[in-house]
Amino acid sequence: MNVFKPIGLFIAIGFLVNYCCVLLQSDFLANFLHAQIITLTITLVAITSAVRGVILGKLTDLSNTFDELDFTSTFKELKKSILEQVSMVGIAIVLLTINSSKRLSDLNKEYFQFFTDSLLISILFYNIYILCDTGIAIINIFQAIATKSKDDS
Repeated sequence: MNVFKPIGLFIAIGFLVNYCCVLLQSDFLANFLHAQIITLTITLVAITSAVRGVILGKLTDLSNTFDELDFTSTFKELKKSILEQVSMVGIAIVLLTINSSKRLSDLNKEYFQFFTDSLLISILFYNIYILCDTGIAIINIFQAIATKSKDDS
């Protein structure tokens, strides 16, 4: 349930940023995302997956060292985060396909494109959020290890 709160926030941010682009009459971000969102999203998935590998390794080491530590829920959250990011790639592909559809061009194209572009912006910002969150997690782990090492000395 707690995943819906940040997703809703990032959808709102996407609409707000896109609205600002419309007010500025700038199509830079939309054009950029149409050309690069899939590449960017896959790259962010690769980066965060590598960082997650480091996190999993450190958590496994800690778990082996301290039997009382249980990281089962952490492992589930990491897995869920990967699935979220991969689903964002799929959603972006669907949005770009729909946005470029000639069959759907009969609809009110202006509003339809605003909607899909807003969601693409949301996907970008949500993936950046996941990258930041993952980076903060690894910093916290290394700080905890450093603190534990100082306490042991």
